[in-house]
Amino acid sequence: MIFCCVNSSLGVVRSPVSGTVSVASSATATPTNICSIWLVPGTYFIKSLVKYTLTTAAQIENHIYNATEDDYPIDSTWQTLPIGLQMVSNSGFITINDTSKQIVIRSRQNSGVTLSCTAVLRVTQLK
Repeated sequence: MIFCCVNSSLGVVRSPVSGTVSVASSATATPTNICSIWLVPGTYFIKSLVKYTLTTAAQIENHIYNATEDDYPIDSTWQTLPIGLQMVSNSGFITINDTSKQIVIRSRQNSGVTLSCTAVLRVTQLK
């Protein structure tokens, strides 16, 4: 079966964005922004991958946020992870109807020390 689409943005995979930041240890501080992308109106599938090297077991909390509106996260993950290299993935969908929005990966950890954190944000436009 062959499908034809009129919208040339359908299925467009944006270039990944990434960032590396230091994330202080806290169970209650505002999560730290790691990287972001601006998206024009449309419907998108968003996937993030966040990487820490833990020196002690810790709870890792990651969010994909619409930073322009800063209301509720598009997706959130909380996991308690053991010592070592740890990667946590989030994914979600967003429909942007009016003006461009900034989408941000945010993270928080409670290992007891400040840790370096690297994240990659991948976006596919669906509509």
